[in-house]
Amino acid sequence: MFAIAELSEERAREVCSWVYPPPWQMYNLPDWEEICASGWSLADPQRRRENWRALLTEEGELAGFFRLKGRPEGVTIGLGLAPQFCGRGLGQEVVRLVCSRAAARFPRRPVLLEVRADNARAIRCYERAGFEGVEVYRQNTPTGPADFWRMELREPPPQPLRRGERAMDQRAQQEELLRLCKVCRLALCDGDRPYLVPLNYGYSWDGNGLRLYFHSAREGRKLDLLRRSPRACFEVDDGGELTAGETACQHGWAYRSLIGEGAVRFLHGEEKRQGLEILMAHQTGRRDWTFEEKACQAVAVFCLEVSHLSGKCRRAVPAQPDV
Repeated sequence: MFAIAELSEERAREVCSWVYPPPWQMYNLPDWEEICASGWSLADPQRRRENWRALLTEEGELAGFFRLKGRPEGVTIGLGLAPQFCGRGLGQEVVRLVCSRAAARFPRRPVLLEVRADNARAIRCYERAGFEGVEVYRQNTPTGPADFWRMELREPPPQPLRRGERAMDQRAQQEELLRLCKVCRLALCDGDRPYLVPLNYGYSWDGNGLRLYFHSAREGRKLDLLRRSPRACFEVDDGGELTAGETACQHGWAYRSLIGEGAVRFLHGEEKRQGLEILMAHQTGRRDWTFEEKACQAVAVFCLEVSHLSGKCRRAVPAQPDV
């Protein structure tokens, strides 16, 4: 995940220098002098300081930006990634980060965004993050008139962690934990009763986002619940370890954990076979398994398409040497 920082004039000038390849060239901005002459908020120091932020990598590289614009009807978000970071499966992570910041700054306001109607890749990303199209409208752009979708977040954005210093929000850290663990706990709703079940899993994390794969018997309580409502939560953790202290209250627990939510989809045909391959590769480390048609038909295979994900860790405090 990215760090949020001030969008300085130097960084704003860098944004104007980004060049997107076809068919995304309509997102290339005018040069800095033209933006200043046209009165864009990006070039205004006060408005940029109030509404714009930079997204930086761990190495301090400018990876993107976002803007929050508070209005009575809601807060409108705008965001962009540098060309070299596009197409790498980072979109949902960035959208979730920006939505969380919007919820913290403008609590209890709807979260809105506007996107070109011909940008199918961005629209799919926003839909997976919980946005739905509200209306299409036409407006002028630097390259001419274009249709835009106005979208609204239907799912509330995840609340920021109370202990922000324990956030584990780097994708590399999160995926390391997913690789380590073999069992996840899947949480479902059975009317007004909660239902939790531990399951072996496999996962993929690519341009389509994070997906967890499961298999089970063709019938059972969890499948009945998922057929009624596909929404689910999951949790994985590394088990942790006790950290000792001089007093009872100074004891603690060092751990790493991931919690996420999304929608479950049942797999069929070749996609079902691929889900079994992913699951077995994760559980055994081997990718050369074969599955007879009869064996595939004997089980149900489903995947959780994750829309929100948060990680948390508490590291062990090194013991102090005796003096």
